[in-house]
Amino acid sequence: MPRDESHLLALCADWCVADAPQRQGLVQVEGAEAVRWLLRSSCAVQVIVGKASTLTSLRPDIDGVEPSHIVTRSRQEMAGLLGFPFDRGVVAVASRPAFGTWAQGCQAIAQRQVRRLVICDSVHDATNLGVILRSARCLGMDGVLVGDGCADPWSRRCIRVGVGHPLCMPLWHHPDIAAGVRALRECGVEVIAAHRGPVSQPLAGLSGLQTPWAVVVGNEDRGPQPQVVAACSQQRHIPMHHDTDSLNVATATTVFLHHLRHCETLVAPSPGLPHSCPP
Repeated sequence: MPRDESHLLALCADWCVADAPQRQGLVQVEGAEAVRWLLRSSCAVQVIVGKASTLTSLRPDIDGVEPSHIVTRSRQEMAGLLGFPFDRGVVAVASRPAFGTWAQGCQAIAQRQVRRLVICDSVHDATNLGVILRSARCLGMDGVLVGDGCADPWSRRCIRVGVGHPLCMPLWHHPDIAAGVRALRECGVEVIAAHRGPVSQPLAGLSGLQTPWAVVVGNEDRGPQPQVVAACSQQRHIPMHHDTDSLNVATATTVFLHHLRHCETLVAPSPGLPHSCPP
């Protein structure tokens, strides 16, 4: 007798309703590579729906999922289920991660368990945020701090363009990024604003950067907020060629992270540093 899969497929019923998963405490994941990273994360998988060939390609990662949570469907059946043509082979629904508390983040930074941090100030575009999170993880960042006004890092779009990496990256939230930056500086963190202003220096001129450090990036139009820039240790920018304006914020962030990683110097915790940062 065929098993009843209706309760599992019902989890995919609101695939195109933007805020439905968040309200239900869930995330939606599309594509084999993104699902593979989901399977390596701490998120509890509720259901995986995919073509037989794609599901097979996810081994051995998928072997840890309860078989009753895996549903095989054809490409046409998946399109009917999701409500649009779908060519990525597999989707999944899982429990939504939670932000780490800022107090926990500060303690990890003070104890030098976290040495490299990306700070996103009002990065409201989910595509940009997804790429930033992917770059942060690929280039060895220890975590990302997001403020109010940022896109949902666990939205379907953010997870898709981030190829699942947003599910595996330590994330913290602070409602006041300027206050968060000041707290980091009190904790001995060098905080660099990715900003082109009157006192900004070219990124290429930076060398011998000591850990821990953080880089602040802002939204596509205005960059970091003025009060956030003012709270930072220094400002750096990527010089543009001829009359061009600027790089996309996700691209610029990737360039920054690559350069900063290659000019850093590791510094051990100092007995004189506090064991926790101010809130």
